[in-house]
Amino acid sequence: MPKKAQRKRAQRRQVQLENDINTNGVDDHRPGTFKVYDQRARKTVASGLNWEQAVAAWNEHGKAIILSESHRMGR
Repeated sequence: MPKKAQRKRAQRRQVQLENDINTNGVDDHRPGTFKVYDQRARKTVASGLNWEQAVAAWNEHGKAIILSESHRMGR
């Protein structure tokens, strides 16, 4: 896929996500399990969490992100 098409697709996904957050709120999320990944230490802090537990673990760490369990690192 050409780079321009990839950028456009990413932009559309981001706009769709932001619109979803604006209409439904941040608390409405996809079901499933999540993991918290510490970007500084480059390791998974906790995994197998529901959304509330993931947010609590995310708040405890400085530079961390919440990922879906199905997200694969290093692709």
